[in-house]
Amino acid sequence: MCLLEAMSAKLPIVAGVRSGGVPWTLFEGEAGILVDVSAVDALSKGILQTLTRPEDAAARADRAVTLMGARYSPEIIAQQYLGEYARITQTAAADSRPSQSTVAG
Repeated sequence: MCLLEAMSAKLPIVAGVRSGGVPWTLFEGEAGILVDVSAVDALSKGILQTLTRPEDAAARADRAVTLMGARYSPEIIAQQYLGEYARITQTAAADSRPSQSTVAG
């Protein structure tokens, strides 16, 4: 959640490339710098790149807002919830139907 908050606030992001859904959330590096955070040199290089190239950092932050709107807009999230509810209720309805052996017996 903090990545989405940082993206919506147009903050520059340096995050872990091997940290769960971070690469996916950051659109494989389009919306932030992805580094191996366990490697001090890689992490410091990512931070220094953000500090020394503010125009690139700002461009990534702008891109983050645009990409975030395409994936996380309220309309898109609502559609995803509705789709999930439909899937769950269909599964529940199918599970609650009597089996053929119960009907026949």
